Amino acid sequence: MSIQISEARIAQIKEVVTSWCADWSKPFSEAEALQGIQRNFDPNVEWYDHGFYICRVGHKAVLGLQKGFMHCNQPFRAEVKSILPTADGAAVEQLWIGRCTNDIVRPDGTVIMRGSGKEFKTHVGFFVKISDAGKITRIDEYDHRYWDEGIHESAYKRMT
Repeated sequence: MSIQISEARIAQIKEVVTSWCADWSKPFSEAEALQGIQRNFDPNVEWYDHGFYICRVGHKAVLGLQKGFMHCNQPFRAEVKSILPTADGAAVEQLWIGRCTNDIVRPDGTVIMRGSGKEFKTHVGFFVKISDAGKITRIDEYDHRYWDEGIHESAYKRMT
């Protein structure tokens, strides 16, 4: 069974994903970040972070994630390596590049990850659901919880 995705839908998916990724890794004020989140995400978005076993729901929760993540990782940038349209969104591969500078701290003050000071380059995978209206309704994020402890794939042991 083949899935047919119109050229207009493919363009919409790529535009939404590109906008989200560009907004995510640039310096921002809280008001600017919220505008980007409102532009790209459905108000009831669910962001499943499978590295930390957390589901963030809604714009406020996604804003909290972005603030915490960008506080932890300075400098930081995300390169989009691929956007593969699916029937309901896209599979997205990013390369995260930065330094794990500061602790990640929950709003209640609990430190959930210590800033190591290490530079990192790590691949991250996302499955993104996008509504017909062009809003992200769900993200499933798959990464290594301690992205700064990994090695770049060029350093992987090769087995044949």
